[in-house]
Amino acid sequence: MLIALGAMGAQGTSAVAAISPSTPVAAQSGGWLFVETYVDWSTCVDAGQEYQREGWHEWKCSYEPIGVYRLFIR
Repeated sequence: MLIALGAMGAQGTSAVAAISPSTPVAAQSGGWLFVETYVDWSTCVDAGQEYQREGWHEWKCSYEPIGVYRLFIR
């Protein structure tokens, strides 16, 4: 299983910016929010980095055996 993780450094920010993903958040698991499914790795990573720039603290892309990548944020 391949997973990309991104995290913001501790910069004294406690508030999370409100953003609206292109699709509704469908599931929550262990604090991670499912955002979207992508067909390639680079698109998933780009989207995760965009969420990080918008104020989310962490993101990860996880590979699913059906050949897609799922983006999660928290």
